[in-house]
Amino acid sequence: MKKSILFSLLILFFISCSKDNKFISEVEDLHSTQVQTGELDVFQPASFWNRTTIDKELKKTLDQGELISWDKYSSSMIYQAAMLSNKTIAVGYQPANHKKLSSNMHLIDINDSTWSNALQKVYDTALEKERITRGRRLSQRDIIKLAPNKLPYVILNISNEATINALRLLPEVRYVEPLDYELEEDVQRTSSGSISLSSFGCGDETEPHYADLENLGNDIVPWTYDVNQIDLAWSLLSSYNIPKGGGITTAVIDSGVSDFQDLLGSDFSDSGSCSGSSVSRTIDAYCTLTDDEGNLEGTHDQCGHGTRMAGVIGAPSRCQGSLRGVAYECNIDSYRSVNDVYILGFQEKVGVAAALLALGDDNDARIISMSIGTKMNVNVIRDAIIYATNRGKLIFCAAGTSSGVSNFTGVVFPARLPQTIAVTGIKESADGYYNSTDDFEECHNCHKGSRVDFVVVMQRDFNNARTSASLTRGIDFSDDTPVSTNGSSVATATMAGIATLVWGADPNLTRIQVLNILRNASTFPIRPSNFKFGHGKINARDAVNAAIPPCDDTDGDGVNDCLDNCVDQPGSPLNGGCPLPDSDGDGVPDIYDNCPNVSGSAQYNGCQNVDSDGDGVYDANDQCPNQFGTCGDGCPPPPGDTPCPI
Repeated sequence: MKKSILFSLLILFFISCSKDNKFISEVEDLHSTQVQTGELDVFQPASFWNRTTIDKELKKTLDQGELISWDKYSSSMIYQAAMLSNKTIAVGYQPANHKKLSSNMHLIDINDSTWSNALQKVYDTALEKERITRGRRLSQRDIIKLAPNKLPYVILNISNEATINALRLLPEVRYVEPLDYELEEDVQRTSSGSISLSSFGCGDETEPHYADLENLGNDIVPWTYDVNQIDLAWSLLSSYNIPKGGGITTAVIDSGVSDFQDLLGSDFSDSGSCSGSSVSRTIDAYCTLTDDEGNLEGTHDQCGHGTRMAGVIGAPSRCQGSLRGVAYECNIDSYRSVNDVYILGFQEKVGVAAALLALGDDNDARIISMSIGTKMNVNVIRDAIIYATNRGKLIFCAAGTSSGVSNFTGVVFPARLPQTIAVTGIKESADGYYNSTDDFEECHNCHKGSRVDFVVVMQRDFNNARTSASLTRGIDFSDDTPVSTNGSSVATATMAGIATLVWGADPNLTRIQVLNILRNASTFPIRPSNFKFGHGKINARDAVNAAIPPCDDTDGDGVNDCLDNCVDQPGSPLNGGCPLPDSDGDGVPDIYDNCPNVSGSAQYNGCQNVDSDGDGVYDANDQCPNQFGTCGDGCPPPPGDTPCPI
């Protein structure tokens, strides 16, 4: 089922109203440090700043391997950036001197007086400064572009530099950033210039090399499933009668799913020629992306990237020659929150935050896969990620895939946040082993760094074009034609699929328990120092094995309850833990009964103590019970001089 939902967070209307905790505290303490030192305006005046000078300053940060964080720049620079991008700023607020917001983001009530008073302080301060340039009749509703919705931030329209500086000096303000500003090179990415859409995860679809696809049960699976032990994980789960992600909902925040791909639509819960797989599950499609007028864009994927990521995670097993996803019995929530993999502009940033907020409140969704990112710290998204994580969601984010428009190759946002799990892709090793740090090499366009948590093998060592595979949009190719997919994007979706298998093995696990299982099933349970590939490569089979809970043997028949089809009745491992059939009811199972249709006794192997042919050998021991014999086995002697068998 596909549907659009209208979040009040997204309605543009006017109303009056190294990855660790040190990184969190640095961000939260930055504002208070600025207030104490009075160093908010130590740089150039507003007249100095234009798109060229702003971009030059921002690129200095990127060249140092750091993400762009507006907290580091002067109010005059932020003001001009806002003026160049629809005069839009995001303002995060809190009661003055509030502590530990990261740990209680999911508990706050922004309608509580302490929070509403802090918000009103923001409004009053901004309105006072804006009236200087826009007139005394300016009302509060005139400066609000997007009012708060559960999370403590507001989007304002401003035109006065003094507004920026006054807000940043308030103890109630956590951050002020020009939400719609982007580097010129990124703004022009969809133009007819040198930057192609394929650089951002869209573009033409291509079929994988035939040698990179395998037939498994008349399903198509890419070679990457074998090297990451996904097929072995399936076999293990099958031996315990555990579904492959069944009952677990994994969400994909991306460019949506294609209306033309029936495997993520009407055929999602259709097992086709298979018996029982990929049934009784759901896929729901939502949209949190709006146009400039505030109208929802719809759930249809116009890029193809979101369709491919959803396919990697949960494409159905139908035994009809189509591609099978990693967790092919899970549920999927697809959120169209971006146009492609690069989070760009006000609509996409707010759209991603809205999706995270909705999923944080969704009790069914457990895992969130985000193969999207940006080179900027976006605090409205950060707030939403903290909220969702605090609500128990396990969030996997792509570490980054180079687009050709920047030299930045570090871990991107939001993968760099300590609350998220950063994933990148690597090449297969020459010998097939991943035991030492020397065995790891990033894929040709994958990012790496100290903030990476896990890696997935997704590229051949001898050919950069030989990668993984997923579903097509169903436009250039038929629904069941696999298409190539690469980069840290497919690595992230694959990792999310493996986590879905793990959580499905034991739905009672917590987020932290699942994460610890994944770490312990990786090359390096303890991350090596100065290693840019986190805990290394995941072994899906080992992870699933660790998640399967120990089973009792209630009926004491030697078959544990996980495998026993008759838990309360002693049986045999030869019959799934159930009693063996005994057609004549003589207590001797048919497979051991020489007279399965005549009630006998165990003493005579299920037969009665009779001698039907009168040869002196009872039927229980007579190999020829209906033929008079003189040999010891009750049969006639062999022809000729051959002696009776002994």
